[in-house]
Amino acid sequence: MSSLPKNCTACLPTTDGDFLCVCSKVTLPEFHAYCKKHPGESFEFFKETYKVSAGCTSCETEVRSLLDDFSTPEVSTTHSFKKRLQKSSALLKQRRLRDALRFGTKDSISGVFFLSSPELFTSLVISNLPIPESGTNLNRSKVKYRVTLYDGTTGHAVAIKRGTVRSGENIELNDTDLLPSKYLNKFAGYAIVQFLRILSTASLRQYGVLQTRTTDAPQSARVHYHDKYTRAEVPGYYQTPRALGSRFKTYMAVSNPGTATYESEWVFSAGKKTKTGKFQLRPGYSTWLDLEDYIGIPHEEVSAEVVTTFCLKNPQPLMAWFFWHDRQTGGWHGQHF
Repeated sequence: MSSLPKNCTACLPTTDGDFLCVCSKVTLPEFHAYCKKHPGESFEFFKETYKVSAGCTSCETEVRSLLDDFSTPEVSTTHSFKKRLQKSSALLKQRRLRDALRFGTKDSISGVFFLSSPELFTSLVISNLPIPESGTNLNRSKVKYRVTLYDGTTGHAVAIKRGTVRSGENIELNDTDLLPSKYLNKFAGYAIVQFLRILSTASLRQYGVLQTRTTDAPQSARVHYHDKYTRAEVPGYYQTPRALGSRFKTYMAVSNPGTATYESEWVFSAGKKTKTGKFQLRPGYSTWLDLEDYIGIPHEEVSAEVVTTFCLKNPQPLMAWFFWHDRQTGGWHGQHF
């Protein structure tokens, strides 16, 4: 993430050597030393001079509180300074833990399309990795997760998988790990991934990998695609700039994890030629579409030089991905977004 919201728990410390301000890499003892060097200075002075709370601002309340604590003459003596340092450190931890319980320990939700067919299958990758810039993991040593799979033809949950992912660990779960045997090789649906009682999503990753059953090159493929779960409207269309082509066959994977039916006009464009229709997907349902069959225009009728697009115009929340099968090599590609 490029920034964090106010009252985030990114600066939650465990020892006096941890950061008071993660963005500017300022520890609690360092900040106390700044206070001792510049007694009576304002919050704006420290923000401008040392960049404390100049980033995500999640530590601003604590910084202002510490400035109030150190605005008395007691800070001038070494003995009093050390005592106040210890006291402030303990109070800071208490405040942070309180805020973690109040703001941070929540469940996160994400979603990816999930496929199991004779030729293709999805594996789900779950990662819990320390933040590269600091080497720290805000979620500590481990995080519990829950994966729920929903059948695209009924909208019903058909399987639940619970587990734990430790700091620095990657877990990959394929269709045989997650689906009951009766759904193997005939499932198109979606997986909802929940991380339980976490402080931050910064260390956590979850994504799908579309794979071929064969391991023979060049047909063998691992195409990763990202979480698309949202409750907000999408700013624009669900669109692919390569709908039909002589070399690539386009597929659209769509899931509706919402509570309302998704209804939209779809528009296919190939140069001056256009075609429209209606698309509908009930709550909890998913579909895997061959766009050429769905649109009803053979790719032979479209010149290779013409740009072809397909879009769903309704911005209502929906999870949509596009994939391409290479007719020449047998390989697969995915739209990375």
